[in-house]
Amino acid sequence: MWLGWSIIAAFAHEPGLSRVAIEGGDVLVLQVSRVDARDPMGLLGTTQAAVDGRPCTVGEPDVRPEDDGFVARTALDCPSGESVTVSAGWFDTLPPGHRTVVSIDGQPSGWLDAGNRTFETTRTASATDTALGYFGLGVEHILTGWDHLVFLVGLLLVARSLRQIAGVVTGFTLAHSVTLSLAALGVVQVPAMIVEPAIAASIVFVGLENLLDPPANRRFVLTLVLGLVHGLGFAGLLAEIGLPNGQVPLAL
Repeated sequence: MWLGWSIIAAFAHEPGLSRVAIEGGDVLVLQVSRVDARDPMGLLGTTQAAVDGRPCTVGEPDVRPEDDGFVARTALDCPSGESVTVSAGWFDTLPPGHRTVVSIDGQPSGWLDAGNRTFETTRTASATDTALGYFGLGVEHILTGWDHLVFLVGLLLVARSLRQIAGVVTGFTLAHSVTLSLAALGVVQVPAMIVEPAIAASIVFVGLENLLDPPANRRFVLTLVLGLVHGLGFAGLLAEIGLPNGQVPLAL
């Protein structure tokens, strides 16, 4: 069978994060920012694909500029079968730490990086795959979201009891979840150029308020209000990745 393979190497998306999508079972699309992909031909050179373990023949790529990047397209002549495996060679030419989110027919199913370069496609991601994939994304967001962590630490500095600590953490979680869900579902849309400065401003505000030794019992309300802004920050990443059709509640 012929498997059409399109690699789009750049768009107005976050540097360090690309997307590879399987569409209709016979089209594969890779999107990555111009900042990362300076050699779109190199993205194709070391990449391999196979169907049911049998290798595909890679055609000549067609590279064209598009917006702030390039579009590189090629065709793979593949044997018939159900399971398509792609070995991502593009990490050799991308900056360290780059990640590629994998989605199949609009349903995110995981991601790749330099230490995990091979994936096997299925038409529909299982509930387990979805849960594990988004759980891992959430954990990574917590561990690498230093702005959110600094914000929480600032709020907790004036806490005097476990009850107050629990109130702050709960308030942040509730507020963060509300705006995260609304933004990811497209109900609320706020540009990153507004969200990111607002998050920074919230951290500065909490720091200045701490100098005045504010009463800890009002921190729950403050956390609820400012936590709404922080939820929009993670929603930007989710908007890039997308939510799986039919499994939105599980992913959230």
